[in-house]
Amino acid sequence: AANEYVMYGPSPRGAQALILAAKVRALVEGLPNINADLIAKVAGPALRHRVILNHRAAIDGMGSDSLIAAAIQHLRDADQG
Repeated sequence: AANEYVMYGPSPRGAQALILAAKVRALVEGLPNINADLIAKVAGPALRHRVILNHRAAIDGMGSDSLIAAAIQHLRDADQG
């Protein structure tokens, strides 16, 4: 579970940044709207500086990018099952 490594999560402003980044990515790629793949692509850059990890994460060598990727994968797996 990612929560064992997270001291502070990205907050509602993180969600706003994620959606805005996905909208910009859709515009750049010529798409009319955002989708789950675009959100997954921008999640790391939009959220990495907003996730504050605890000391256990540092000891175990976990970074915010790997935790964000795991969270995205968990959501995709849950959506499929």
